[in-house]
Amino acid sequence: MTRVRSTEPTRTCVGCRERRAARHMVRCVARDGGRVATASAGRGAWVCSVDCFDRALTASGFARAWKCSTDRDTLAGLRAPVSSALSAIDSMTLTTTVKDCD
Repeated sequence: MTRVRSTEPTRTCVGCRERRAARHMVRCVARDGGRVATASAGRGAWVCSVDCFDRALTASGFARAWKCSTDRDTLAGLRAPVSSALSAIDSMTLTTTVKDCD
């Protein structure tokens, strides 16, 4: 059996621990001083849904991925930007699927 290699990068979600295409996920980054962001340089933690964000928050998924502890309130402030980024990804995916079908 021949295995076809995908050239698309895949990442593991810190909430559900499933591997998915990076373009369907949001990367959260820990910065110096305990700040967090959805895009910048540094160690990243990838999430595939808002539910997985909540799961990673309670199960220390971010601390495991970043290899450092982060204040839970600081992480909770990241929920809204992650949610909007994921909804933007969902709308882009839907648009691409509709275009492919035409």
